[in-house]
Amino acid sequence: MTIKKLFLISLILLILETGLFATYNYLDLQDSGHKQSNSLLVSLLQLRLSLLFSANKNPGDFNSQLSHLEVQTQNLSGLDVSQTDKAPDNAVILSADEIAMDTALNQSLQSELLQGKNIKIATYFPQIKQWVIFTAHYNPSKNWRTSLMLLSTNLTLLLIVWIGFLFYYRYTLPKEVMNSIIGSSRYKRADRIISNLQQKIQSYFDEKNLMIYALAHDIKTPLTEAILRLELLKNEEQAPLIRENLESINNIVTSSLEYAKEPEQVKKIEVDVVSLIESLADRYQNNEFEVRFRTEIEHFEMQIELELFKRMIINILENSKKYASSCELAITHPKRKLFCISCRDDGPGVPDKFLHLLSIPYFRVDQSRSSKTGGTGLGLAIVKKIAEIHHGSVHFANLPGGGFEVSIEIDIST
Repeated sequence: MTIKKLFLISLILLILETGLFATYNYLDLQDSGHKQSNSLLVSLLQLRLSLLFSANKNPGDFNSQLSHLEVQTQNLSGLDVSQTDKAPDNAVILSADEIAMDTALNQSLQSELLQGKNIKIATYFPQIKQWVIFTAHYNPSKNWRTSLMLLSTNLTLLLIVWIGFLFYYRYTLPKEVMNSIIGSSRYKRADRIISNLQQKIQSYFDEKNLMIYALAHDIKTPLTEAILRLELLKNEEQAPLIRENLESINNIVTSSLEYAKEPEQVKKIEVDVVSLIESLADRYQNNEFEVRFRTEIEHFEMQIELELFKRMIINILENSKKYASSCELAITHPKRKLFCISCRDDGPGVPDKFLHLLSIPYFRVDQSRSSKTGGTGLGLAIVKKIAEIHHGSVHFANLPGGGFEVSIEIDIST
């Protein structure tokens, strides 16, 4: 057993011990709190009874008795007696004929005391034509402070003991014994470095391949259209259309080259993403494919790489258009630091066993949706990559009643 395992075991035992102590402390404080709140409520009712007894026995001496109680409660923590002309708000009204409270009301007042609230019992005394208010307040103990202090103290002691152990035995025990206790990590460290390098090289290779295929995939359609227009060109009226297609090709190339950059090299600008996504949804709205747009917020400014962000939304819509007749593109802002985009279509969905593979480049599940659709299997992989560049994550899910959902969550705090 190496020293790392021994340290982890001691740390687990420390946390377990602290948890047991915290549980015991919590239960003890709960029991103590019930006793103290009950005692406080009993004292409050005794003050009221003593005043009622004085009012019935010596009506002429009532004012002096009330003054005496007010002075007496100044020295009692959590109790107070006062008088007023009007019936008080937020107080339990008990007439002068009511000597005791029912059990349910008593428990309710005790519960409010345990929550740290003020409780008030008011009684009208016709002798002085005044309302007398009996108030009690209990401050519950903060049981987490003791547990936190114990954990930090024990953790500090544990670290001191282990550091002392390492320094002492490192210079007193033979090297062979230390290696058997600590474990030689030289070879493990070298293997870890090689493994990390392999992963980085493979990731770099996959991203570059993804960029090349995405470039070819996106250029194909506008380039073919431009070639056809050139063949049909008979006058200069077609020139602006050809120029527009060529500009579209240029934008795709620029976007793909930006996509190939590292995230820290991508240039971002401030854009109203709600208006941007709405305009893209309107572009895809036609008789054959219905796009319903829904948003919880009217405007939202965010730092994005414009062309890449547009490519991400377009790929989501293109994916729905291939396999469904309609979709709902929605924007939500559930948390202060979270911005969400979701697209739900009415297509056939994807087998659950393939959901975790959809963001892998070149992976296709056409047989699960439609054998008539084409594609290179890059659309959702590109969505995932662009979302990560914008500090987001992508999730895929089948809808309960049929259909498919792509959801993007972007952390806007980074």
